[in-house]
Amino acid sequence: LRIHRHPENRGVNAACNTGLELVSGDFALFSAADDCLSATIVEHAFAAAAAFPLTGVIFSDHAEMSTDGSCTRIVPLDLPTARRYFSADEFMRLMQTHFFYFHVSSVWFNVALLRELGGFPPDVKWHGDLLAAYAAAFERGAVYTPHAVSYVRQSPKSYGAAGSRSS
Repeated sequence: LRIHRHPENRGVNAACNTGLELVSGDFALFSAADDCLSATIVEHAFAAAAAFPLTGVIFSDHAEMSTDGSCTRIVPLDLPTARRYFSADEFMRLMQTHFFYFHVSSVWFNVALLRELGGFPPDVKWHGDLLAAYAAAFERGAVYTPHAVSYVRQSPKSYGAAGSRSS
């Protein structure tokens, strides 16, 4: 484990881009400090990455937990209940007919591809991670992997809640 800290707050996209520069693996998950990973997230994501090493992203269902972490729930996507690879064209058609929002804390990025795409857009204040996830999936496809979830803490003071309040 290596901790890297910016001398001043430069925003979430800058932090993720620094992490992208430092990471040495093939796939990376960018989760928030208050997210909680499921016990099987690494196992399921690793199996998907081994089966589809060139995919743009590996993603899973939306998962939430209460502020104190005592209650959790998974909101499954309307997709098959087994792991499934969508080519870039299939993913584009899927999004055109059944648009869904990636819960990016459960998205594993192909590191080499994300670097090729320029990482997380530094000038985008909200949802730069979402834009990067869609760009990677549109470029090289996506693997849906049920049960590889990261629980997002539902807090009125969280980054995501602040984004929903932004003008």
